[in-house]
Amino acid sequence: MSNWISELEQVLRELLQAHHAWLVSMNDYERVLRAFDAPEIERASKKQQQQLAVIQQLEKRRQFALQQLAKQHKSVQSPTFEQLAQNYPQRKLILLQMRQELRDVLERVKKKNAGAQRVTTAALGNLNTALRVIGAAAGNAGTYDRKGASVAPQRLKSIEAVA
Repeated sequence: MSNWISELEQVLRELLQAHHAWLVSMNDYERVLRAFDAPEIERASKKQQQQLAVIQQLEKRRQFALQQLAKQHKSVQSPTFEQLAQNYPQRKLILLQMRQELRDVLERVKKKNAGAQRVTTAALGNLNTALRVIGAAAGNAGTYDRKGASVAPQRLKSIEAVA
């Protein structure tokens, strides 16, 4: 059996693990985003970026292994899973199983990413509204009473009541 097919199987296993870890970090990110905890959002975001970097490295290794397998079989294009299964019948079951697992995890990532995008959009919308209200209140600065205390506009008082 080719060393490159073994390398490809190893990379696919690592890709599956990396995508599962990315799903966990996506859940963490969504949780802290809903809690509006800025330091935790930053930490979760950095963790996701690190995991994406790992996935990108693994993807490069996968592509290289596929290129080497294509060279071995004197093919111009990278082989598909079906072609690999035909060329390596003893590895067929494992290759097709990994392909299905990878499809499943990528579908879950896609769904989770759509949910996180909706939460992020809502959070940014709320932040934008708050900044506009504060900016409008600051643009119409209040006056001072006889004792030197600031008399805030009515809109700013409603913000203070919410905070």
